[in-house]
Amino acid sequence: MLVVNGLPVALGELSVAGSAIQAEAASGAHVAAIVHTVPLFNRVVCIRLGELRVTLEECDLVTWSEKADRPPGVLRAVPATRDWYAWNDTMPPKPTTFHVVGEVQVPNPGVDVLLVPRTPQGINPKILLLNLILVQRSGLWPHLVVWKRAHYEKVNADYESVQIFSGDEVITNVPVEIVQ
Repeated sequence: MLVVNGLPVALGELSVAGSAIQAEAASGAHVAAIVHTVPLFNRVVCIRLGELRVTLEECDLVTWSEKADRPPGVLRAVPATRDWYAWNDTMPPKPTTFHVVGEVQVPNPGVDVLLVPRTPQGINPKILLLNLILVQRSGLWPHLVVWKRAHYEKVNADYESVQIFSGDEVITNVPVEIVQ
């Protein structure tokens, strides 16, 4: 799991060499990786010295065109959503923090919900454009429709509204409240 400023932002199963999880973090954010090992059927965790390695790397944001094929595991369906709320937290101490939260209906508990900035952002800098992306984790998951939390956070942002997209379709427009 990756944690940014105390909030979990990404999780995944890292079971093969080269596996990775990624998350966006603002400049100056506190980033931590939490690793949980799972014992084998005989309750023994077998990791030889030097076999387990976790590396936090800083890299540029990589995106893909909505018109092009999506990476493996990215679902294409437009999901049902509810309870969207956006606010700019200006309460001391500084810096101010901008938040967007909502709930997304997914086809099984193994689907991760991501909110990522849309590129290009558009002509009005006061409106944040976010893509809602559903990613199916590997493994066998029960066919159980569940609601999952979507969350986006940015430091020192000043928006008046948020538009959330699935592909080229606008799912919702969310006004931004100021919390003082």
